[in-house]
Amino acid sequence: MSKLDEMTLRKIALNTGGKYYRATAGELEVKHLYKDISRLQKKELQSKFFSQYEDRFQYFLAVCLLLLFIELLLPARKKIVEKL
Repeated sequence: MSKLDEMTLRKIALNTGGKYYRATAGELEVKHLYKDISRLQKKELQSKFFSQYEDRFQYFLAVCLLLLFIELLLPARKKIVEKL
């Protein structure tokens, strides 16, 4: 069976530089959270976008192209239909 250990949670928050808020039915702690967040230093973050492609199916493509080239080199054969 689990039990809320607020003292330990408060110690963890204190040691890590955080804050502890106990969730209540009235949700008053949410207002405090918003207030604390709005006080934080605001800065603009930059982002970079890049594409990293994975090479796939080159071997299959090479084999297919080789077979197509070989097919072009082979002489065309006519089918002889035997009449019975």
